[in-house]
Amino acid sequence: SVNLAHRRGKTFRKTPNAKMSLAIDTPWSVAVGTMSSATNAIVHQLANLAGPFHSRLEHSGKHFRRNLSATDVAQVTLARNIFLGSTLLPPLAYVFCVKDARMPATISYIGRQGVPFYIGNSLWLLGWGIWLEAFYRQGDNVTFSFAFSMWVCGLVLNTLCPLGKSWLQDWIHFVAAFVYIVDHEVLFYLCNHPSAYVWFSRLDLLIFFTATPIKMGLQKRLGV
Repeated sequence: SVNLAHRRGKTFRKTPNAKMSLAIDTPWSVAVGTMSSATNAIVHQLANLAGPFHSRLEHSGKHFRRNLSATDVAQVTLARNIFLGSTLLPPLAYVFCVKDARMPATISYIGRQGVPFYIGNSLWLLGWGIWLEAFYRQGDNVTFSFAFSMWVCGLVLNTLCPLGKSWLQDWIHFVAAFVYIVDHEVLFYLCNHPSAYVWFSRLDLLIFFTATPIKMGLQKRLGV
């Protein structure tokens, strides 16, 4: 294998891997190796850029959690319970208050219907008002700015641009929804959520992104 390598204008060390090196030394393997090196370089560069942000976020999260008193924890717990109510109560209102309620129905569809819309948005705004107040008092500029931007994003997708109004509002809704979902990853980190809750949330997100194109395909096929 060494002589063959010399005839091809290449030099290999006399090791047991010489044949393997010759076998994988093809244009395809070279291209893949080049792409891998480029990818590693990009990831390394992104890690370097994200390093200061990660450190600042870690510091801000510790600062926020350290400042929370027992009263603050009770306030954050109240906000959490209100958020849960904004998720659970609209479907009940849809079933009992909306005439000709169709089942099954998505949360997005339910949240756009009359009484469920007002209940869901009112509770969501109330929960965020309590949540933002805690961030404002006990967080630094980083945590409050992040929380406020997350609230604005949720306001856009829930209240200002619900689905079904126009194609432009639908696209704004989808973009805002994606950003709002990603924001939860930062929020989990800031609040030091247990990993089990974080991974259940990610599993839910995976199911959502898997089911959405299937739903859209069914709608297109059925003409609805």
